[in-house]
Amino acid sequence: MSRCSIILVHGTWGRGFFPKRREVSLYPPNKRYWFEEGSQFRAGLDAALKSVSFDWPIRAFLWSGANSVHARDCAARELSQQLRTDLQDPDATAVIIAHSHGGNVALRALQHLDAMADRIRVVTLATPFLRVFARRSLQLPLQVKILVWMAIWLIVIVIACLPLVFLPLVWINATVGLPDSDWLVYPMVAIVAVLAGVATFFIGQWLNAVFGNARAALAIEEKVHYDTKGAAASRMLVIRGVDDEASLSLAAGSIASRLSYLVL
Repeated sequence: MSRCSIILVHGTWGRGFFPKRREVSLYPPNKRYWFEEGSQFRAGLDAALKSVSFDWPIRAFLWSGANSVHARDCAARELSQQLRTDLQDPDATAVIIAHSHGGNVALRALQHLDAMADRIRVVTLATPFLRVFARRSLQLPLQVKILVWMAIWLIVIVIACLPLVFLPLVWINATVGLPDSDWLVYPMVAIVAVLAGVATFFIGQWLNAVFGNARAALAIEEKVHYDTKGAAASRMLVIRGVDDEASLSLAAGSIASRLSYLVL
């Protein structure tokens, strides 16, 4: 147990919206991030360990903190490489203390360690355990496709009619005058409607390529996957409050998901 390292993993935007390297020594302990050297959390943890004769090194794992599946997956791969280096000694072990989405980064990292994951302990603080399950069939019914195309067509009509029809007519009427402009309005509206139909076709094709891409959906599902019960699982201590950010974000996500389903 003397060869144990403690790794602190921050969560989403744990270093601010625009993270940058900063001179930690310039900040007082109460102004330092919880994972930084000399912070109140880190000083208390170090003192508690030494009070029971555990002189374990503590370090922070820094990542972008972006609220992105891809960012968390990249961070997990980098963390797994560091852990693999730490665990080259067969008697070594590690403890990860992760806050918020840092918990998902840590659990994802364990998937890259195989049998080594059994020598790692994980403590999560207010982590929203999120999983993504891609639909295997992303084909929409024909009726839904027609409604979507009609909605796109109407939006394009509204956006295009103002600059292409009404504003030119107002300008012409203001400069040379149009005693009867009906003969000009109807052909222009018809042309705009046809052009909007062509634009709708290409926009629909693009949306289908983005949201109907089963391969991309499965790739996202794989990037957030982790197994908490199989061979790559680790012993965990989950700390969560009734009103912490994880519970609130999960509740908000559930409500928004239900509302989106009802609207669709």
